[in-house]
Formats: sequence, structure tokens, C-alpha cells
Amino acid sequence: MRTRSDAPVLPRLDGAPVVLPRPLDALSEQWFRAGPRLRLAVVVVLLIGALGAFLARLSTSPWGGPVPVLVAGDDLAVGSELADAAVRATDWPADLVPGDAVRTPRDARLTIAVPAGTVLTERHLASTGVAGALADTQAGVAVPRELLPELPAGAHIDLVGAAHDGSGSVLAAEVEVVRVDEARVWIAVGRDEAAAVAGAAASGQLTAVVLPP
Repeated sequence: MRTRSDAPVLPRLDGAPVVLPRPLDALSEQWFRAGPRLRLAVVVVLLIGALGAFLARLSTSPWGGPVPVLVAGDDLAVGSELADAAVRATDWPADLVPGDAVRTPRDARLTIAVPAGTVLTERHLASTGVAGALADTQAGVAVPRELLPELPAGAHIDLVGAAHDGSGSVLAAEVEVVRVDEARVWIAVGRDEAAAVAGAAASGQLTAVVLPP
């Protein structure tokens, strides 16, 4: 059986208070004498100062300060318009941004497909219109929509011309849809293939075989 003398000795809480250094003691007295509003204001100022120091650290990062760029908001196909719905503005460190990065939306189209999150550059863009999405060796041929299956811009297809006896021949292989409007599907084909494709489209003897992306 434990006796009173066996009980653990606890430190006493009475006695002289802890002696603080004189500057700290004076500061603590002023703090507790200040009203609640003044103390709240001091806390807010300190928080703002900490936030300012954090932002200053970001702006002086090893990769430079933030600069505005445009990035693809989703996977974008060839011929996609540079519209507000397709891109989003964000800030990147200056040293990580390509020199020809696009900073603001404008009336232009993509010349190549880009995945979501890509920083858009002048090399990705062309002036508006079908011609802006074509390479130097290509021509754009308009095909009535009713001749083809439902195709989005960026789809890859083989264009097949149908003969009267029911046979068919490939007029243009592995070509790409660059634009779709209400009445027509614009397809980028080789310049040496354009006449045959346009003739088959005009006679209604053209169809498409859809290829995997």
C-alpha cells in the first residue's frame, strides 16, 4: 500500500513568475495594454507582410518572375479556333516560357493538334481560314457533308472514289479533316490528289473510310 510519502512530487506552480528580458517584458506589457482592435490590426499587418514576402519570393524564383501565357484548355485538333472556350490564360516562370509564346487570344487556328496544357506558340497557329491549316504541299478540298459520315476536325480518313460498276479506288490516303461547317467538310489533301478528289465530290461519287487517330 502506497503511503502519502510515496506519491510523486509535482512541480509547484506558485512562486515568482518567469523573468523575461527587459525589452521583451516591455513589449508584452504594451501588447496586453493595447485594445482588442489594435491587436487585431497588428495581426492583420503581420499576415499581409508575410504574404508579401511569399509573393516576392515567387517573383524572384530561379526561373524568373511570372509572365502571362495561353495554354490549351483541352485536347485540341488541327483547325481548332483560338477562342476563349478552347484556351485559358495562366502565369508561367519567364525562363520556362518559349520566346514565341502566345500571350492573348486572337483570331487564329491551330496548324497541329495539341494536348491539354500545352503552352501555345506562334508555330502552333495560322491565320484564319482553311488555307492557314495547310502545309505548302497541300490543298484544301471542300466535300458536301452529305457524302461523308459525321466527321470532326482532326479526323484521319481515306477518300475513296466510287465507279459506276460499284468498285472503288483510294484517291487520297491518310488525309486529315481541317474544318467542318454547316454544308461542307474541308479536307487537306496532296496537291496532286486535289483534282481527282474535287471531281469525285462534284459528281457525288466520293466517300470516306475513317482511320484510327
